[in-house]
Amino acid sequence: MGCRRCRRRASPLTRTRATVQYMHGEHRSARLQALFDAQSFMSIGSRLLLLLFVSITAPAAAMKLEPREVAVAIPIQIQPSTSSSPSSPSIDDVRVCIVTSRKHDGKYVLPKGGIERGETSRQAAARELWEEAGLIANSHDSDAPLSSTNPQRLRVRDHKPHKHSPTSDPSDPDFVPRAIYTAHELVVQLPQGSKDDWPEQHERHRKWVSVQEAARQVEWRKDISHLFQLWMSGLPGASTSHQEL
Repeated sequence: MGCRRCRRRASPLTRTRATVQYMHGEHRSARLQALFDAQSFMSIGSRLLLLLFVSITAPAAAMKLEPREVAVAIPIQIQPSTSSSPSSPSIDDVRVCIVTSRKHDGKYVLPKGGIERGETSRQAAARELWEEAGLIANSHDSDAPLSSTNPQRLRVRDHKPHKHSPTSDPSDPDFVPRAIYTAHELVVQLPQGSKDDWPEQHERHRKWVSVQEAARQVEWRKDISHLFQLWMSGLPGASTSHQEL
């Protein structure tokens, strides 16, 4: 028969409690524990049904919707200035690298992607720039950006909803966006910062274009276009209409 302690250790009730501890850890609800401690008359089948109900409903009730954080690279090359003040480049001296979209043929986007564990948003933007465009950004974070737009403004919500968002209307206070995009100006020195072999070279094409052309090419992506326009409005020599954004 064995001692009472051994029988208790092997009892179905003990095994069921262990299952609850495994599934919920230190965060299992006090209410569930009380049910197991107080209602000892419940059958094992009833306990298992209760366990199944809690395991299904508790995570859903505790779920907090979090948009995906996406870093966006605005890769620029500053060409020799044609103005009378070579030390102060203008918008006409800037070239932007854009890459083809993998999902939309003939469309161009800015390099972008999710932020991985342990990365800052800027580090993620630099990584995506390498993976998607084969470009290596300057590592001097202390350099002042060319655009005077406040970096805190270079952050926009996706107009598309999170899959669990209670509403699909972006103007609704309860709207949860699918992602939040944060843009980073990254300067690339050519030719040393451009490589012929890179991770997605067989999936994407890259090209350098004027700031105005880049703005036209990304217009089809509402959120990315808005980010780019905000950045563009702070460039030296940008038009008044852009500065009002």
